[in-house]
Amino acid sequence: MAQETIVVQLSPRLAGGLRERLAAGGFAFRPAPYAFFNAKGDGVVATFYESGKLVVQGEGARMFVERFVGEGAAPAEKAPTPTPAEDSTPLVGSDECGKGDYFGPLVVCAVRLEPAESKALAGGMVRDSKTLSDEACMRLGAALRSKYRHAIARLDPPEYNATWGRVRNVNEVLADLHARAIRELAQPKDHVLI
Repeated sequence: MAQETIVVQLSPRLAGGLRERLAAGGFAFRPAPYAFFNAKGDGVVATFYESGKLVVQGEGARMFVERFVGEGAAPAEKAPTPTPAEDSTPLVGSDECGKGDYFGPLVVCAVRLEPAESKALAGGMVRDSKTLSDEACMRLGAALRSKYRHAIARLDPPEYNATWGRVRNVNEVLADLHARAIRELAQPKDHVLI
């Protein structure tokens, strides 16, 4: 059975009753930020957020929703992807890839675009690399690096493991790498998107 994630919108007033049904079903609870609860059991992890979104993940996600939520759930609408404001403010964007711990480096790349450059790239070949072939990524990456200001912050496995040994929090490691790359490019009043 495949792992699955299901998100449904519920009324926050249902949190207490759902928690009781899950407790009776043997689920273990733990706190989660901005959530009424996070429950684990029966092949799923379910988090009921204060916004009313119930996120269910695991092999039994569909059965969980049928059993514990039923017909009262509406599929949650995906939030629209924000688009940069069309103004005269440059944009610095960054993203990461890799693991860093064993197979290869953890890499963060940032790029700074003037509004005209952002507009020129919109609707072209630049998009999520998962939708491109390896060959297209290599060609596109070389073309972008030759034309646009960019910065790269990298942690090779030995450095990653040493940092992890000190910090023990991957979010802090990522935040530091993003900050390093962005710091090389950003100017006062630029917009930054991570």
